[in-house]
Amino acid sequence: MMSFAVRGEGVKFHLDGSPDSKLVYRSQTGAQAAFRYLRRNASPSGQWSPLWFGNQYVSDERNPVYGTCRVISAYREAGMLMRTEPSSGLCWLVSAQNPDSGWGGDVGCPSSVEETALAVEVLLSDPSESSQVAARRGLLWLIERVEDGTWCEPTPIGFYFAKLWYFESLYPRIFTVAALRRACEVYADEDKT
Repeated sequence: MMSFAVRGEGVKFHLDGSPDSKLVYRSQTGAQAAFRYLRRNASPSGQWSPLWFGNQYVSDERNPVYGTCRVISAYREAGMLMRTEPSSGLCWLVSAQNPDSGWGGDVGCPSSVEETALAVEVLLSDPSESSQVAARRGLLWLIERVEDGTWCEPTPIGFYFAKLWYFESLYPRIFTVAALRRACEVYADEDKT
């Protein structure tokens, strides 16, 4: 079992309670380099675009909603969600929500189950009121898709640089289940208080 927590600027790993110094050092060094890379590559508006996954409805065919959600997830898992970069990403993600309460690949793109589920899942991790309101709206959008049976219908995703668009039938299912699981955890904790 592997866990890690942030100590100052570094990430500390503990593997099965007894650290193997060479593996721990390499893991810490790699994690620190990864977060430096993410910090350097955040856009001024707080978003990240993934290298591989694009969205055909975005003018430059990138998918900053997907990329931003995945990066925020990494910060969350490292216990670093309150840092400047993920906080800016969360604010951008809230601003990218469509009027129908879902998310597409970027601001104003048609909402999809995949991007909405990813956004809901990460926004539920942020206790700020704006994130919670956006997450609840997105969660209702997702629940409507589950109830009408359209949540399993994939939307095109692809390698934007190759213009290779394909449908991955597992993505909407996996991302929706993750978002609903996170919602159950968050709202179960609220019920306890």
